[in-house]
Amino acid sequence: MPRMPKLTSAENEFDELVPDPQVCKELGVSAMSLWRWDRDPEMAALGWGAPIRINKRKYRGRQQLEAFKRAVKNK
Repeated sequence: MPRMPKLTSAENEFDELVPDPQVCKELGVSAMSLWRWDRDPEMAALGWGAPIRINKRKYRGRQQLEAFKRAVKNK
């Protein structure tokens, strides 16, 4: 039987998924703004990531969202 590689603690951590309506509230923007940001290469350069889709709903990873907030704040 092959041996399974050991996972580090970072690989064991799961990111919290934040639904887009909550992201809108946290950032103070509309759903249309998120739609535009998903297509804007300048926002991607700031760390705005692609959504995670589950059953036609969009979610964002908490860690990526927090990194984006820090990047925008420091800009």
